[in-house]
Amino acid sequence: DGVAAYRQLGITLNELARHSEAVQALNRAASLQPDHGPTYLERARAARGLGNNPAALYDVEQALRFEPDNAEALLLSSAVKRLMGRREEALADCERALQLDPDNWSLHNNRGVLLDELQRQEEALASFERSLALNPDNPDTFLNIGTALVGLKRGKDALKKYDEVLALDPSDIAALNAKGIIASPNCSTTQ
Repeated sequence: DGVAAYRQLGITLNELARHSEAVQALNRAASLQPDHGPTYLERARAARGLGNNPAALYDVEQALRFEPDNAEALLLSSAVKRLMGRREEALADCERALQLDPDNWSLHNNRGVLLDELQRQEEALASFERSLALNPDNPDTFLNIGTALVGLKRGKDALKKYDEVLALDPSDIAALNAKGIIASPNCSTTQ
């Protein structure tokens, strides 16, 4: 059917990072079936790819209107709201998604990032630890733990986490930079 064909074209174009064309295909799909949540979710991804956060948020909200229990849509909503500086709302979406998909390591990791940004490092660490339990080889989670530890003025512990990142990915620029900052004489986070 035409809706499925336009939607699949939009998905493929998004995967190819041809987001403007994806939006056009998904606009056509939405015009043919305006109550199809997955079409709005895919168009939200395209808008996000274009850096158009307001459009991405509009579309993800439309997707959630049709599928309120879609954890993937809640995750995207959380990510977009975070980028827009709406961290409390982003955290609420992330926590709602976790209720639907409690074993999703990415959701636990994202929750931790939000909590860390909200200066709630102890809670962030708990989320990161849960993420690691579900996906123990994710360097991003180790990096995020290091960041939260720096926020708690536990620089030596953070250095250990950055070393774990580098053990998984020796070229990780963020971990190398973080180690350099902590090692500098002006850094006040070491304990």
